[in-house]
Amino acid sequence: MRFGGDGAIAIINKNIFYAIGTHNIIKLDLDLKIKIKYHNQPFTGSKIYVSQSPTPQKKVLLTHLDWNLQRLDEALKQENTDYFKGAALQRFGHTYTMAMKTIRGFGAPEETLREPDDKQCIALAMQNGWTQDQPEWQEMIADYQRINQKPNEQETETIYQKLPRYQQAFKSLYSHLQNLT
Repeated sequence: MRFGGDGAIAIINKNIFYAIGTHNIIKLDLDLKIKIKYHNQPFTGSKIYVSQSPTPQKKVLLTHLDWNLQRLDEALKQENTDYFKGAALQRFGHTYTMAMKTIRGFGAPEETLREPDDKQCIALAMQNGWTQDQPEWQEMIADYQRINQKPNEQETETIYQKLPRYQQAFKSLYSHLQNLT
């Protein structure tokens, strides 16, 4: 597909845009990661800043976070068997991942092209007043990493016992972010 014209923009889908200049094509991918690729000659124009995620994208992120919170709540209400503990831990992992994506979508710094890591996301959420208890979030990051490394039975039980606290932290984050839309 060829593009022409000075300053034209082509929208490929809701997350990919092409800005076309006289000698350059710049691809902007807004799918929670902003990537800029220059074609032909290096881009010599002014810097391009992409603002925070548009409101519809933020609403989608919040909808997914809310859905994961509901599934985590359901998992925690199940009987206390190894199967349901495993399901709750898996749901915690999904909710955690969605929480990080949502924080990135609401507040990833515009000046950087790199996606913030989880600790930077928590710092960003703290800075913006979206969450309070940084030590709990640091513990949550460590537990998320542990469940992805196949913890032993004792570690699994310890993390499982923390899930109601983590669920409350997720709900608080969701509530703060929901007030921004």
